[in-house]
Amino acid sequence: MTGDYQILAWLLIEMSGRASVAALSMISGFLLYDTVIRGLLKSIKDRFIVLCVPMITWNVITIALALLALSAGISTTTAEILKSGSQLDLLNNVTGLFDKTLGLPLFFLRDLFVSSCIIALARPLIVAFPLVSVVVGLAAYFTDSLEPLVFRESILLFMLFGFVLRHKRVSLAQMADLKIAIPAFISFFALMLVMSQTQPDSSQIQNVVHLASNLFKRLALVFGFLALSLVAVKIHFSGFFVKREPFIYPAFLSHAIVISTLYQILVHIGLDPNQPIYVLFFLGAPVIALFCGSILYKVALRLPSTLSVLLIGKKTHRKSVARGQEAT
Repeated sequence: MTGDYQILAWLLIEMSGRASVAALSMISGFLLYDTVIRGLLKSIKDRFIVLCVPMITWNVITIALALLALSAGISTTTAEILKSGSQLDLLNNVTGLFDKTLGLPLFFLRDLFVSSCIIALARPLIVAFPLVSVVVGLAAYFTDSLEPLVFRESILLFMLFGFVLRHKRVSLAQMADLKIAIPAFISFFALMLVMSQTQPDSSQIQNVVHLASNLFKRLALVFGFLALSLVAVKIHFSGFFVKREPFIYPAFLSHAIVISTLYQILVHIGLDPNQPIYVLFFLGAPVIALFCGSILYKVALRLPSTLSVLLIGKKTHRKSVARGQEAT
């Protein structure tokens, strides 16, 4: 997307994307605190099933579709990656064991799971020394020292923020209070602007400033997200999202395949990404992905539990079926 539409892309991808990853990581840390108390091994097992199993499944589906397209004479980026990679690359493409997975959006789940394991195992130390733990998390973020254990240290850091805040009995509702969230958003956004304008001579210091700017940006976006969530509740708009909550995760798991397939079809029939009409596709793609996510969820409801776990990371029951039907 070029020209004036870069602003739209910046808002929807750069800002919204970073806000969602940081907010989800922090909320995941909140939730992890309670699940770890109920059992360390069970919490790790449950997170593996919810996060890693469907991630692997959808990476395999992506590879299968790419090979199917290649057999039909259609070359894709995925097929080119597969042809030039080794067996270890294939393993990483599917699992993210030592490197990034084939589907980069789903790679978030891999780091989320590994970060969950680290925090769960370190819980006694984090609970005993919460502030020291945050400092260690910040050090890991600024030194980029955990790769290939964790590739995006910001995910671990924001999970740690959420975990420590929950330990300190700070609730999300308190953080979303407009008297707190709005000043925090403005303050962190101002710090981000200051850092983004700083141009140190040293490349090492420049990298630290860049990381600090991104950290302040994510913090600002988290508080912005929380404030908007509270506003949605106050104006009784939250019900719109609650009804569609069961579809969100299936939509996330399948959105890369759905959107890329739709894009290839539209390009084949003449869609030009440099024309204004492309904006309609750009804005409509999330809606289409959510619609396909709802279909996937309803299909998973009627599948055996094992297949349901593979596709959406959880078993489905009759109660879930009734809930899914009410959502429509």
